[in-house]
Amino acid sequence: MAEILVIADIHLSPANPQTDTFAALIARAAKADALYILGDLFDYWVGDDQPLPDAIGHTLDQLSALPCKKYFQAGNRDFLVGQNLLDRIGAEYLPDVFPLAHQGEIILLCHGDRLSHHIGISSMESAGNVGRCEVRDYLLVKSQFVDAKTFPNVRV
Repeated sequence: MAEILVIADIHLSPANPQTDTFAALIARAAKADALYILGDLFDYWVGDDQPLPDAIGHTLDQLSALPCKKYFQAGNRDFLVGQNLLDRIGAEYLPDVFPLAHQGEIILLCHGDRLSHHIGISSMESAGNVGRCEVRDYLLVKSQFVDAKTFPNVRV
C-alpha cells in the first residue's frame, strides 16, 4: 500500500524552528512514497533571495534528502515561494486546488485559506480571511512586487 504524508501549517521561523517536531516528520516521511506540503511551511516567506537562518537551512536540507517524491502548495504565508526553493528541496509545485487520486479515491488538496474562493464557505469570509485573500491576490502581488521568471507559481 502506497503511503502519502500530507502536512500543512508547520510555520517554521528562526524563533520557532520546531526541530523536534520536524525530526519526527522527517523520520515518517522517509518511509512514505510522497510528501505533500499544503502551505505555510514557513511562518513567512518573502522570496527565495532572502537570507536563511541556519536552523531553517538545516530543515530545508533534511527535506531535500528525503527519498520520497515531494510536492509543495502555497499557503497564505509562503505564496512567494519560487523555483529556487522548490529546486532546493526537490519539490514539484502544485496548483492552489489539486485533486489527488490515491487508492481509488479522490482527495482534494488545498490550503485552508483558499476554501472561501473555491467552495464559498461563508464562515471563511471574516475580515481577517478576506484580508488574507486580498494579500494573496496574485494579480496584485505580481503587479506590485514580483516578476514571472522569479516566481513561476504566480499566475496571471
